[in-house]
Formats: sequence, C-alpha cells, structure tokens
Amino acid sequence: MPFARFEDINCCIAEQKGLGHDEESAVNICTEIKDRADKGILYKADPIGLAILSKADEPDLVVGGFASYEIVDDEGDIITTQAQVKGLQKFFAQAPEWQSITINHKEFKLAQPQLSYVDSTGKTFYSHVNEKGTYLISKIRNDKLKTTQFYREQVKKGNITGYSITGLPLEKGETSKTITDIEYHAITLCEKGVMKAVNPKTREVSVISKSGNTTATKVTKQETPQHHTVTPFKVTAEVLLEKYGFTKTRKEKDHSFL
Repeated sequence: MPFARFEDINCCIAEQKGLGHDEESAVNICTEIKDRADKGILYKADPIGLAILSKADEPDLVVGGFASYEIVDDEGDIITTQAQVKGLQKFFAQAPEWQSITINHKEFKLAQPQLSYVDSTGKTFYSHVNEKGTYLISKIRNDKLKTTQFYREQVKKGNITGYSITGLPLEKGETSKTITDIEYHAITLCEKGVMKAVNPKTREVSVISKSGNTTATKVTKQETPQHHTVTPFKVTAEVLLEKYGFTKTRKEKDHSFL
C-alpha cells in the first residue's frame, strides 16, 4: 500500500539499503516513516532548530540535521527526493577519505558523515532520505589541533547551525528547474552568518551528542549575503575572506528524529 512517497514498504526498504543501510536499519527507517504517514504526521519544510540530546561525557560529538529539502530554493530549482537519494548514494559510495565534511566552505575537514548513530539513551539516528528530504549525521573530529578544539566548542555552544551542499545536476525532469539526479561536490557545516556567496543554501542541524544541556532552542534561517564590489588590484585571500564574511560569526543561541 502506498505511503509518503513510496509505492509500498518494500520500495522504501530497497531505497534505504541502496544508501548503505543493512536490512534491520532500513526496516526501522521505513517503519517510522510509514507510521508517521499513517498518522498524518508528515514533515513540513521548515527548520528543525538546534537540539542537544546527549550527555556531556560521551566520547563522540555528533550532529544531525536536514541537508536538503524537496522545496523550491532561492534560484527556483527543486531537488527532488529522487535526486537526493542518488546524490547521497554517490556521496557514501566514495572512499571514506573523500566523504569528509568541511567547515564554512573552507578546506579544513571538520566531520565525517555517519550512516547511523546510537545516543546514550539507546536511541538510533539514521542518515537517510524521507518524505521531507535528506537527513544527515556527522561525527565531529576530535584531536589536539587548536582549530579542531575551537570548532568543537562552537558546535557545543550552538554556533554551528547548518549544512550547505554544493552539487552538479546530472538530469532534469519535466522542466529545467526540476532536478532528478545530482552529484554532490561538497558538504560543509556552517556557522551562523557564514555562507558561500555563490551557493547560499544552508540547512539547520541538530546536535545529538556531547553536551551537558538537554534543552532545545530553535534557530533562524541563514541570511543571504549582500553583494560587494571588490577591487581586482592588490587583494589578498585574507581580505576576500573577510569581505565576504567567511571569518565572521554571530553568536546566537527539539526535535528528535530517526
């Protein structure tokens, strides 16, 4: 019987297994989606905000949130869930060293995507595509580099607020604005107020581990950066980064999911 965007539960299970989930995980994901559909509890395309769900003494720092929705973006394009599944499949099919997630569209590799994560209460979260869009889990790196420790603190303070995906459309649907297949070039985590000027499409994330605070606070949507005129003479990379806001942050202080 059809539910959500699937013809039946077997189609849903096959899709999730295609993303890399085992049989048990795929069944769990699809059972949850079907249960929501049967109850009429379908997701709306709005930010899920910032949630802190786990204890401070957990060894891993893990974030999760929607990286893409099936809604019309600021440029009039719509990345269908069909395309999102294909994009996520290609992303997870890469060798682990190429699956990294950066910070603020820079080269620094801050996180590694995870197919699943079990928090301290035993609840399991899964990276997958549901009727709303792409939910992605990332584990933040943990080493002695000062840069790493700085960004880990930003995550725990709630200053890392969204994912931003850059991709290459491979196939269009009935209109040139409908994308049915895509290849993700890069996925990055962003601080509030820090966005890539040429692709300002950032989605909010939830912190699902490593925090002593279990309260939930909603965050607002990222802002589109203003256009600037830059002189082409004697301009350093640092000046450009500063000019476009890549080195600036604005501090701003649940919703559980699969």
